Amino acid sequence: MRIPLGLRAAAGAAAAVPIEPTGPFTSDANTVLLLECEGANGSTNFIDLSPSPKTVTVGTGITISTANSRFGDSSALFPSTDAALTVTDGAFAFASGDSFTWEGFIYYSKSTALKALFNSDTTYTNRPRLYINGTTLSIYVSPSFRLSHQTAVSIDTWHHVAAVRDGTVWHLYLDGVQSTSSYTELNNPTTSTLMIGWDGFGGQDFEGYMDSIRVSDVARYTASFTPPW
Repeated sequence: MRIPLGLRAAAGAAAAVPIEPTGPFTSDANTVLLLECEGANGSTNFIDLSPSPKTVTVGTGITISTANSRFGDSSALFPSTDAALTVTDGAFAFASGDSFTWEGFIYYSKSTALKALFNSDTTYTNRPRLYINGTTLSIYVSPSFRLSHQTAVSIDTWHHVAAVRDGTVWHLYLDGVQSTSSYTELNNPTTSTLMIGWDGFGGQDFEGYMDSIRVSDVARYTASFTPPW
């Protein structure tokens, strides 16, 4: 089903490299990665609109899709093929105690499995990861889930999700509502490789759509807020 939300190009306009604003986020000095996921249906050309554009390696089966979008005319389709959007850059290597934000809009099509959203490592070490565990938005740091949001993620519905580390303290946000609990880490740095939509383990790949994916090197949110719909 086509869900045409957000801005639309003028009728008859030629296809072009997406420019802001196609989604709700502005590419500012604290933006490390910004993927608006705009393009032709079936394309694998994901363009980073951050101030320092990075190359996105596209895993098998992941494409831009015009079948569903939260903003603009398209989004990223993750068909559950054990694949990720992978970006490697030193800007993703946050030391323990550094503030940062992972966020985006998701349209989730599975409710009975563990599915990765953002992953900073491919081994079960002390690196943080953001998952949907069934219908629960959760942060995992080996050997256990450390923080979960109190509200379930509905399937086949667009949600804004965010994981924010403010110094050493984590909070989760679902549609702008802050988690009622927090997690204070001890030593959980990230690596220079970020995987979006998969954690490197079989069957734990996201299934659905993502739109307006952003990584920031600051804590964007410190309390509940109205998401940019």
